[in-house]
Amino acid sequence: EDEVALEQEFTQHMMELVQSTGVAPELSQTPELKEAFEEEFRRRKIQAAQHKADLMRAHIEDQLAEGGWYSAFDDFVTDLSTYPTAFIKGPTIRKKTVLAWGRDENGKTVPKITDSLIPMFERIDPFRIYPEPGIEEINDGYLFEHKPMSRSDLSNLIGVPGFDDGAIRMALADGAHGSWFGSYNELTKNELEAKHNSWARTDLYDCLEFWGKVSGKMLLDWGMKPEEIQDDAKEYNACVWIVGNYVIKAMLNYDPLGNKPYHSTSMFKVPGALWGKAIPEMIEDIQGMCNAAARTLANNMGIASGPQVEIDISRLAPGEDITQIFPWKIWQVTADKSGGSNQAVRFEQPESNAQELMGVFKEFSRLADEHSGIPSYVSGDISV
Repeated sequence: EDEVALEQEFTQHMMELVQSTGVAPELSQTPELKEAFEEEFRRRKIQAAQHKADLMRAHIEDQLAEGGWYSAFDDFVTDLSTYPTAFIKGPTIRKKTVLAWGRDENGKTVPKITDSLIPMFERIDPFRIYPEPGIEEINDGYLFEHKPMSRSDLSNLIGVPGFDDGAIRMALADGAHGSWFGSYNELTKNELEAKHNSWARTDLYDCLEFWGKVSGKMLLDWGMKPEEIQDDAKEYNACVWIVGNYVIKAMLNYDPLGNKPYHSTSMFKVPGALWGKAIPEMIEDIQGMCNAAARTLANNMGIASGPQVEIDISRLAPGEDITQIFPWKIWQVTADKSGGSNQAVRFEQPESNAQELMGVFKEFSRLADEHSGIPSYVSGDISV
């Protein structure tokens, strides 16, 4: 329709051009003028297409910003360098409170709070996603996502298309029971992920989100309409959410290819496997050598920081304190009973191997750059 409108507009423009130049209409069909008109028509089509592309680019960027894409992608990159596989999900439709503009009773433009359905993006914790064992791609089999939800998160799903409001209200009425992981496991996980001074929340609702094949009979039992399920004996690609004993959502996966709204990749892929390898696994042996060199370096620095002292305690004066040593200390000793000239207090300075150990550390750090594929200058070292 847009192309037809553009062609009609161009035809009108061509007629105006013919009239303004005084060229007879029959002469406007000469090869030269016809080629010029066609070139102008192509130029205007490209200009109109570029304008539409610019509008669509702005629209997409606005959706990404409102849907949390940029923060989700930052978290995804962190997971990518830490865990065997990183996951990101989206777009999924969520109800979100936004600021909009409306008019009051006097017709004045005022800001208003409204609920809007927005395509959202989120990073998925690799510890809370359970793909089917043995699959190579995320769309090859079924998938579970463990979603701890607060009461507010769960209540915000009321009114969102596809969710069962009655089941959500019953789940809310039953109350939260904490995470299936248990408070100890949650606290341990938080500590290992450097989430210090955090507590395991007990006001969470455990939700399982399932993507995969489900029989038509089960989908009908969960509230789907008979016109959506042609044969209750067949298996359908579906999405099912369960909170406690309640199915709060059961709907077909309407993607033509049955793809899930999840995307995953690994820093180092393993052929034939969904789970790959991350940087810590690739440099595990080298990291062990660097840590061993650093520990030995610290020990050697401590030992070589001062002298080792040998004291003949039989020659010390009564009350002499041998646990303290400081500059300009005067040692009170008695004569050597054996008649010899041995010293009562002898000092020996341990050898420092700091340079050699630091060389070992730097060499294995260089090997870590090669094994990980991340050169030093990426982290700010401009000397390589």
